Amino acid sequence: MSRLRVGIHGAAGRMGRRLIALGSADPLLHVVAALESAGHPLLGHDAGTVAGVGVIGLPLSVEMDETPDVVIDFSVPAAAEGLVSTCVERGIPVVVATTGFRPDQEQRLRDAAEKIPLLSSPSMSLTVNLAMRLSQVAGQALARHESGTDVEIIERHHRFKEDAPS
Repeated sequence: MSRLRVGIHGAAGRMGRRLIALGSADPLLHVVAALESAGHPLLGHDAGTVAGVGVIGLPLSVEMDETPDVVIDFSVPAAAEGLVSTCVERGIPVVVATTGFRPDQEQRLRDAAEKIPLLSSPSMSLTVNLAMRLSQVAGQALARHESGTDVEIIERHHRFKEDAPS
C-alpha cells in the first residue's frame, strides 16, 4: 500500500508542528512538504526538529519541491489564499483549517472548490463543530418560543491563538 503524500502549510505553527509530528509517526502518511511564509525565522530548519520529534530530513520551505497528494493548511487567511491558488494551478486537493476569512476570501475558496477537492471548516475541533450544530438546533427551537430568549455563546481559546476569537 502506498503512503499518502501530505504537505503541511503553516508547518511551524502550533497545529502545523502537531501535524508534522503525527504525520511523521504514521506509517500510512509521508510528509513531503513543510511550508512556511517567506522570511520565517525557521526556514531551512528540519520540520521534525521544529515539531519536537527529531530530524525527519524535511526542511521548512516556502515552495513545494514535491507534489503532495493533499495539502493541509493551518496558517493565516492571506497565506491560505495564496496556497489555494497554487493548489488550483497544480490540481492538488487541499484542507483549509485557517479561520478569520473575510466574505470575499470565503467566496474565492468556494470558487476554488469548483476546480479542486477542497474542504474548509471554521474549526477542525469536534467540540466546536458539535457546539455549532447544537447552537443551530437551539436557535431554531428558541425562535418559536413566545417569551423571547437571550442567549450568550462565549468562544475561548488558548492565549497563543492569533485570530481569537475565530
